[in-house]
Amino acid sequence: MKRAFLLGNTASDIEMKQTPSGKDYGLFAVYVKGAGDEDERYTVEVWGNYAKALCDKIHKGDKVYVEGELHTFKVEDRRYVNIVAQKVLKL
Repeated sequence: MKRAFLLGNTASDIEMKQTPSGKDYGLFAVYVKGAGDEDERYTVEVWGNYAKALCDKIHKGDKVYVEGELHTFKVEDRRYVNIVAQKVLKL
């Protein structure tokens, strides 16, 4: 398992979704300062009641610390990075 630790700003509010089996989860983006002037964008997933609780606390533009599992996948020659978060702290 690859662990990820991010410190950045949220690019969006948490968007709540539901799997076909009825499990709640939320998605939001975090921008992290990269080399030079370029920011790196990561998609963050949070699951269950934790996702619901964060909806009221985390909003677009907030500075956050995210800790979780790093997942990468490829779709048509494009690489995506996704973080499944176990901890999200608003700073």
